[in-house]
Amino acid sequence: MELDKIKGSITPIITPFQGNDVDYDAYAVLVERQISEGSHGVLVNGTTAEPSTLTLDERNKLVDIAIEVANKRVPVVAQTGSQNLADTLILTEHANKAGADALLVVTPYYIRPPQRGLVAYYLEVCSRTDLPMMIYHIPGRTAINVTLDTVVQIR
Repeated sequence: MELDKIKGSITPIITPFQGNDVDYDAYAVLVERQISEGSHGVLVNGTTAEPSTLTLDERNKLVDIAIEVANKRVPVVAQTGSQNLADTLILTEHANKAGADALLVVTPYYIRPPQRGLVAYYLEVCSRTDLPMMIYHIPGRTAINVTLDTVVQIR
């Protein structure tokens, strides 16, 4: 995917449930609706999808469904960050192999790593993929601020 295609309105999609299970059929309908209504792309496992409450398998299956439904009509951005590097790498590898167009990687939440830890975290993730990657900077949720100096070091 050319980086210039990652623009405009790329909407985060919620995770629908039927009882205690993810409703994958309803999710496919939501993805299609975003595309048919003019979104420039879809974001899988963003904050509104509550990914921290999902298993790795559930998160990966949502990525698969979004890629299948989008069928290259719009970019699919997969949020692959987690609270630990091991899970982030599993999610990133899956999104990469599945055909995501870009990554959004949240800062590890709850653990408040130092800035040097954030640099190491993001560099390790970047070393595992050639996909464009955005740092998902939401200090209100992660309890850590990614400083401009840290972004410069990652760059």
